[in-house]
Amino acid sequence: MQNMLNKRYQVFVSSTYADLKNERQKVIQTIMEMDCIPAGMELFPAVDLEQFEFIKRIIDDCDYYIIIIGGRYGSLSKEGISYTEKEYDYAIGIGLQVLAFIHKNPGSISVSKSDIDPAVRAKLDDFRERVSATRLVKFWENPEDLSGLVAVSLSKTIKLHPAIGWVRANKVATPDPVSVPVQLPHRPIASYPRGSNYAGRACGNCGRRVKDSDHIIDSKCPRCKYDLDGDVLKGGF
Repeated sequence: MQNMLNKRYQVFVSSTYADLKNERQKVIQTIMEMDCIPAGMELFPAVDLEQFEFIKRIIDDCDYYIIIIGGRYGSLSKEGISYTEKEYDYAIGIGLQVLAFIHKNPGSISVSKSDIDPAVRAKLDDFRERVSATRLVKFWENPEDLSGLVAVSLSKTIKLHPAIGWVRANKVATPDPVSVPVQLPHRPIASYPRGSNYAGRACGNCGRRVKDSDHIIDSKCPRCKYDLDGDVLKGGF
């Protein structure tokens, strides 16, 4: 069905931004080569609360969620946790399939791409441990290694947990409303009294005389639906 409809899945890529630009580029390229639709915050490298509400709407439209953790924890929200962790929590909360990729040896990451502040570093360590404990995690060391892990993991996840996905509107067959048969409530004509039962009667409302060929439904005049049995009839028998 997926191939027949050319369905594509939308994948959100979450991570800190400045320190993982190269890694994100590799992952996004991999996602596109898998005929999936990447989504992320390349247009919003600086995240605030208003933009985070927009990010949540983007995550709502995604089928899968990828989180990449390197040597930085990320910008802090007013709650004291990073927006990257908030994105992760939101994706978990709405039930998305989450694929986690954590740097194997954060101590080997250059200082320019690492958190130096001990308090922030502790938050990063806690986040790493939390994700590792609750998700199936793959560990990476370089961008090429990461892109290969993403390709294998995403392909397997799509196979095991197919999501809704996206299909171009002009590729979806829609029934022609003119050609779709309409099923009406069925009532056998044999149950309707033939006009011969009322032949010669004139409707007390419109004056129409019942013909032998008329089908009378619920004793109603075939023209105005007046009750032929409910009043004095002009024509009588």
